[in-house]
Amino acid sequence: MAAVSIELAREYLRLLEGEDDTILSFLIDAAEAELKESGVVIEDNESFLSMYRLAVLLHVSMHYENRSAAVNVEKLSVSYNNLLLKLKKMG
Repeated sequence: MAAVSIELAREYLRLLEGEDDTILSFLIDAAEAELKESGVVIEDNESFLSMYRLAVLLHVSMHYENRSAAVNVEKLSVSYNNLLLKLKKMG
């Protein structure tokens, strides 16, 4: 089971119910796979899980919203990389 639900991702991205669920599911799976490949292992610790979920949401946001020129991908990327380093250190 994914640490981030489609509902949470939709709420984070301010999407309507059912909007782009297929792509969101794909992006959530890809984000979790990337975290795993980067050496981040899910821990049963509430502060870790909160940061893990935020990293997944940032990853989803970077790839979902990158289709628009209005998004500052560089800022999102820096935030994501900082969280990734913290998660690796915690785990």
